[in-house]
Amino acid sequence: LLDNVHRDFFLANCALGFLYANSQEFADSTLDLVTDKTQMASALLGMARESWKKDDKDEALEILEEAWAILKSQREIETRDSKARNTLIASIATQFAGFGKTERALEIAAENQNAEQQMSALSQIAQILTVQKEDELARQAINEIPEFGDRLFALLAVSDTKNKLGEKDAAIELLDEAAGMTKMLPQPSSRSAVLNVIADRYVLHELPETARKVSQENLEVIAGIRDESNQAT
Repeated sequence: LLDNVHRDFFLANCALGFLYANSQEFADSTLDLVTDKTQMASALLGMARESWKKDDKDEALEILEEAWAILKSQREIETRDSKARNTLIASIATQFAGFGKTERALEIAAENQNAEQQMSALSQIAQILTVQKEDELARQAINEIPEFGDRLFALLAVSDTKNKLGEKDAAIELLDEAAGMTKMLPQPSSRSAVLNVIADRYVLHELPETARKVSQENLEVIAGIRDESNQAT
């Protein structure tokens, strides 16, 4: 017999399997056997995505709201895996953005207690909004990221998204903006990490002279790092 942790994971995936096989009744009855709220919410997230694919958008949103309500109701004493729960919160937040519910997405992302997952969700939301041609809302999502350095990486991710959409000029413009903002980073090691990424992106955009300029600036920053290990990295 499977223990509770593996049992709920297995049942949640079985419920999704039945759904994909167009057996809604079996999917619902199997999901009823799941007791862990994280696994239950995870299965509901999958069901919401499936409903959206079938163009039943109202049902998809209803199921996604149910997934969030169940996960939010989970008490700390009931939580078996905090990391999995925080990751799922980020996934639900980004899915709301994908379903066109930006305000709900930002609201849920802000409730994530894990700073890394919160940043990841907000960055993904910004990228989704960029694809949806909602540049102002994408900028709002980036501005919600608490750490300035994380905001820069999110800005770079949006630049990459613009490039994938064929908007090369807009992508370079965001790259230029990020490059100018690095001076506001207080930690030399953080600034260097961002400059490395920016230089690499300029190379991808076939702007070698700009890449060289950023790299020279980075070498000056690296020279100011006191810790030899971080300097070597």
